[in-house]
Amino acid sequence: IFQAVGDFKAFNITTISRLGWMVCFLTILFFLKAVSIMNVIVANVMAETFTFFIILLLLRRHTSFSGVRYKPHSAYLRDTFQYGIKVYISSIFTVFNYKQDRFILNAYLSPASVGVYNIGANLGEKLWLISQSVSTVLFPKIASLEDDEDQRRWMTPFIARHVFMGTAIASIALFFVTPFLVQLFYGAEFIDAASVLRIMLPGIVFLTISRIVSNDIAGRGRPGINTLLSGIAVLINLIANILLIPKLGIRGAAWASTISYSINAFLKIGAYSYIAKVNWSSLFILRSSDFEIWRRLMGSLSSRC
Repeated sequence: IFQAVGDFKAFNITTISRLGWMVCFLTILFFLKAVSIMNVIVANVMAETFTFFIILLLLRRHTSFSGVRYKPHSAYLRDTFQYGIKVYISSIFTVFNYKQDRFILNAYLSPASVGVYNIGANLGEKLWLISQSVSTVLFPKIASLEDDEDQRRWMTPFIARHVFMGTAIASIALFFVTPFLVQLFYGAEFIDAASVLRIMLPGIVFLTISRIVSNDIAGRGRPGINTLLSGIAVLINLIANILLIPKLGIRGAAWASTISYSINAFLKIGAYSYIAKVNWSSLFILRSSDFEIWRRLMGSLSSRC
């Protein structure tokens, strides 16, 4: 609801709230020397419960609970289920695409190899924070522009090329500093994680565009396309891992990820370009009009300062 109405302050509060409560409860358990699986589960339930009541308080800004009818609406439930099940399956495919390489690595190599690989992959995935944040805002905006296709066709490419460019620049910097970061935080024995990250960077960068256009496609009410293309990416990732890990080890898993991420991105870029009737290059290449917008923005910020 908060995302749909554009109340991202409340949205962020609810997102952070659960983590905040969880940290508090775990800290208490630690000092009481009462950390156990059961107590951690109880702490998680308490964190979810506290967050639920915070959500109810924040919802009062947007609606009154008086007079609410708790009667199921069959048509609404049907439409919600039909849309939601496609999004859910797509999300499952996405998780498999990101994580199945760990299971295959563990089967072919060892848990130690999975640990080294995981360090490199997790460092690289931090680059997705940019596209993840933007996508959260983009989805409800695209859905609300149902009657303004020109605005849709301008907004998504504008956001995509700027996120792509920003992520690409960040990835270049990360490419050079990765060995230093790995040795600083994990030690020289984990230096192979730097190679994993460097191999994965191209796929991670391309997948930022995939995240943007996926939300545009879903915002147009066509999540089934994302589900189909994500399923294809999972299959490609599985085959690539089985072929490359025995030969290249953790680097093979990294190459498999880059291949599947890139193919996933290009498939969704192709689908979006066809649906929205836009040139695929508009998702990558900055336009002269972009620099004019930035010039005006910087001028506005300067005048305020």
